[in-house]
Amino acid sequence: MLKFRLFLVVSIFLFVLSLAAAPAYAACTDVDGDGYGNPGDASCTRGATKDCNDNDNTVYPGAPKTCDGKDNNCDGRKDFTTDEDKDHDGVLWCAGDCDDNNAARFPGNPEICDGIDNDCVSGVPSNEIDTDGDTYRLCSVPPDCNNNDASINPGSPEICGDNKDNNCNGQVDEAGCVCPDADADGQTSSVCGGTDCNDNDNTVYLGAPELCTDGKDNNCNGIVDIQDPVATGCPAYCADTDGDNYFVG
Repeated sequence: MLKFRLFLVVSIFLFVLSLAAAPAYAACTDVDGDGYGNPGDASCTRGATKDCNDNDNTVYPGAPKTCDGKDNNCDGRKDFTTDEDKDHDGVLWCAGDCDDNNAARFPGNPEICDGIDNDCVSGVPSNEIDTDGDTYRLCSVPPDCNNNDASINPGSPEICGDNKDNNCNGQVDEAGCVCPDADADGQTSSVCGGTDCNDNDNTVYLGAPELCTDGKDNNCNGIVDIQDPVATGCPAYCADTDGDNYFVG
């Protein structure tokens, strides 16, 4: 019996001794190995502060700020005012996106014929600039054959009598061309067989009222203002009583 008791005491002593010699339980859960745990614990390498993202070792309390779209230092906000991708084109403003409001513009994007600087390299290419504003460019398919004249482009009608290749087909004033009425006064231009002697002024056309004091040949008869016997609206004090074509007043 004494031997059994002695054996029991020794066994308990050895068990307690083994517990004292065992290493302390590591409570730190640090998945990404950045020294901070989630939840935080004093046993973590860098202390008890909680890691706000334990799956990314570039994100932890006090981490350096970088242009990566993340809250690196766990302060609850992105690190830079430009550390964002508003147009969702995959390139951050702080990483060189020249227009973060246009998804068609970012470094490395292929340059296409759209009149903008797609690749953010050196501005809009010269062949994409629509100089005359007719919506056609030198890079268009088919291209604008004259980028300095809005009346000349592949979609323009061929205008008779203007000595231009309006539709970019390599011919000038060819059969089927149209005679314009640019001033919308109901008569086409005299340069292509029409009766309007000034197709840029809707007060001038064949048969228009001859206005006495506007300095124009309104009715296209070759006589201007009061010299035309049919002129209207002449002031009462205007008169040529001696018939010498000079008028009083």
